[in-house]
Amino acid sequence: MVDSGYDISDFVSIDKTFGTMKDFEDLVKAAHDARLKIILDFVPNHSSDQHEWFQKSLKSIEPYTDYYVWHKGNVLPNGTVTKPNNWNDIVENIAACFDREKLNV
Repeated sequence: MVDSGYDISDFVSIDKTFGTMKDFEDLVKAAHDARLKIILDFVPNHSSDQHEWFQKSLKSIEPYTDYYVWHKGNVLPNGTVTKPNNWNDIVENIAACFDREKLNV
């Protein structure tokens, strides 16, 4: 986890920080026995650059090509490339990543 858990590389497995799949199954059973429900949150826009979807999008493999926004940013007259926007996050200060090969710059 780089971004406090917001950089999901696997949406299916349980992160060992939180236990095992068996722990989760036991939790669900205990909740159901108590007539409670467990709600899972799926937030695909929090995928890591290590996630399979990102890696396939990076390589332009369909249907993942447009799963992410690929923007060349701003190329200055001297060839310097600046970030595509002024969006910041709390971890790396820029809420975008840049890949010269993908963007052909």
